[in-house]
Amino acid sequence: MAASLVRFVRGGFGRSFNPATVRPKDAVTHNQLAAFGEYVAEMMPKYIQQVQVTCYNELEVMIHPDGVLPVLTFLRDHTNAQFRNMIDLTAVDIPSRQNLIFPFRRFAPQVRYDDELKRVVAEPVELAQEFRKFDLNTPWEVFPAYREPKEAPPKLEAPAPEKK
Repeated sequence: MAASLVRFVRGGFGRSFNPATVRPKDAVTHNQLAAFGEYVAEMMPKYIQQVQVTCYNELEVMIHPDGVLPVLTFLRDHTNAQFRNMIDLTAVDIPSRQNLIFPFRRFAPQVRYDDELKRVVAEPVELAQEFRKFDLNTPWEVFPAYREPKEAPPKLEAPAPEKK
């Protein structure tokens, strides 16, 4: 009786603990995705190079650059897939394209593509905000009570008003 009560209390009063950050392993979903991936690879062997299912139950389809439109059209129009959003395109390689877009301006603001020069140009970043001008001193330099006294700037006195 006592052992079952302890097990009941330690078990969270009948609830099982499932942390939100850990995705439980789902064998059914994994098998369904693997079977669908094999089916897609059999249907389009000309374009699909490799199909795999990740540990997070995501289907990865590696394709040849010539097969981007046919494979995406197949995945959009197929009854078992019907993907309307393809948001996880992680790499797009177009070797025949002349002007490749280098990094986005948001990630590398000092690098941009110049149409006149037909190449990627690196420019220095200008920080206009005053708070961005800081010295890389030790952390204790921030506290004025522990700072070494510096020479005081000369005081400027206003001229005395003239008496009439």
